[in-house]
Amino acid sequence: AKNINLDFLNFPKLLKVIKYNKIDLVVVGPEEPLVKGLVDFLTKHKSVERVIYPTLHKGAIGDRTKKYFSGGNGALVGIEVKGGVEAGKKFIEALKMFYHVANIGDVRSLAIHPASTTHSQLNEKELAASGVTQSYVRLCIGIEHVDDIIEDLNQALNKSSKGKLRAVS
Repeated sequence: AKNINLDFLNFPKLLKVIKYNKIDLVVVGPEEPLVKGLVDFLTKHKSVERVIYPTLHKGAIGDRTKKYFSGGNGALVGIEVKGGVEAGKKFIEALKMFYHVANIGDVRSLAIHPASTTHSQLNEKELAASGVTQSYVRLCIGIEHVDDIIEDLNQALNKSSKGKLRAVS
């Protein structure tokens, strides 16, 4: 594992200062090409049913994406894992590098399966109304090396379609 890549030649946008209501906010996150490479990888993976990322939207939503995300599309990527709720759980369990937490906006890569955690109290109709499917997984991409991120996602996706589910406490 290459761990965290702080080579600013590869991450010129790693630290950005954003002016917001006269307050300087330092935003730490991956450079756009890193996330684009991950989105391309996920789009082609056999265990991924759908990838949700601003650059993939078409029509009116795509137009709004270009208008409002002109400074970059961010590090939040949604995927729908083939196999429903059980595959989503298996995927999360199989991740080795990603942290399984509900928050976003960290320098570490994060993942959560809302249908079995934050939205587990909702029925099918309520899940659909909230925009969450049984197979949806939210990823927040951190600043780890892209090869390590892809390796972790690949092995977890491959395990999501096979094997037994183990209890998590």
